[in-house]
Amino acid sequence: MALAETLHFGRAVERMNMSQPPFSRQIAMIERTLGVKLFERSSRNVALTPPGNTSWKTVEMCWGSLKTPVEMSGWLPAA
Repeated sequence: MALAETLHFGRAVERMNMSQPPFSRQIAMIERTLGVKLFERSSRNVALTPPGNTSWKTVEMCWGSLKTPVEMSGWLPAA
């Protein structure tokens, strides 16, 4: 979620409190598992691919449905 929201590896890893190599490996593993490239990467830019954009919209809808009950349960601090 962090990379799709920020479209920036540096900000995403900071937000996830990770270093970039393991974060990049996790993204690559997700893409391999799904069999689709979610992000287009260059030395300066990160962009969602069409399948990545579709996946991100689905994740946003699911998270929107879960966020309030999760916050109310105490598992996650309210934003």
